[in-house]
Amino acid sequence: MNDATGCFQVLGLPPYADLVMVRRAYARRLRELDPDVDAAGFGQLRLAYEAARAWCDQHDEVPEEDLHATTLPAGTPDTSAPKDDFTEGLVRQLAEDAATQPPAAMEALLARALATLRMRYVDAPGELEDRLVDRLQDGSIANRPALFDAADIHFHWTEIGRGQRDEPRRQWVERVLAQRETWAGFDERQRRRWMTLIERATQGIDHALARAWPEMARLHAAVPDWLALHLPAGTLAAWAAAFDTPPLPAPRKGSRWRGRAWLSRSAWGIPLAACLAAAAVIYGLPGLGSLSMQGLGTQADSPATCMALHARLDSATPFRGLPDDEVAQLKRRAHRCAAAGNWSHPDAPGH
Repeated sequence: MNDATGCFQVLGLPPYADLVMVRRAYARRLRELDPDVDAAGFGQLRLAYEAARAWCDQHDEVPEEDLHATTLPAGTPDTSAPKDDFTEGLVRQLAEDAATQPPAAMEALLARALATLRMRYVDAPGELEDRLVDRLQDGSIANRPALFDAADIHFHWTEIGRGQRDEPRRQWVERVLAQRETWAGFDERQRRRWMTLIERATQGIDHALARAWPEMARLHAAVPDWLALHLPAGTLAAWAAAFDTPPLPAPRKGSRWRGRAWLSRSAWGIPLAACLAAAAVIYGLPGLGSLSMQGLGTQADSPATCMALHARLDSATPFRGLPDDEVAQLKRRAHRCAAAGNWSHPDAPGH
């Protein structure tokens, strides 16, 4: 439809209408027309809207800040004001409802919010989408994984993406979608184990859960945005810090004597092991080769020793009776095993 006069007539506007009037007229006509009943009329209306927008863009570009301020023609109800306050209020209500409803209700909550916007203005769903993406990113809304999946359905992210509405938001959505596919490709038993750890982490990080950080660090390296979507803000940093912090020693009787014993063990244990390992190399002493510095974390662990270390750290009290320096050595070995891709439990699939 190239005739400017004709497209304005379809919208019920005078030839001098600007872009603001075109948008509002289109929104008003949409409320009067059912696309399922009158598909031809809807197609004509859409063509007229696009032609009128193109004509306005060519002849009188309206700054974005003026789109909300232009006065409506006399007698026309202003259903769009105030845009920002209404949309933000709707998002706040969605956040409040999300905090009290189960994940299965997220799709219905989002559908209800979008239905509320259908009688408003043309850009309202897009504004709601932008605000929802912001809250999904910053963690200021509950049930984020379920809401992300519901938004994927309602906004057709998987099929068409987010277009060019907002580049940083679009890139974040596309990263989460891609990482969701990566997650789906992991072994099912491993995914169940990871989800158990993730669900425990949402309740707080205890000493037992902290030991699983090397395994979670590997997952974070593979799917960082997807994982962050499933955890409260700051949880990953707290998890890593809890793993790196040595546990407090348990109270012991005879603390003065015990203290000397720990000092002796810490001071002489490592040099003694080094001397034994050197003797094994020089004199070929049988059985002492296994006392190499690998046990102290100075050499790379094999997949087998990494699995053994995983099983040890997965026990109830892996650091009982160990001084802080040996605890730190074990944790450094765990980090290296995870970085090398060998951090798995002996009972994991494939072992």
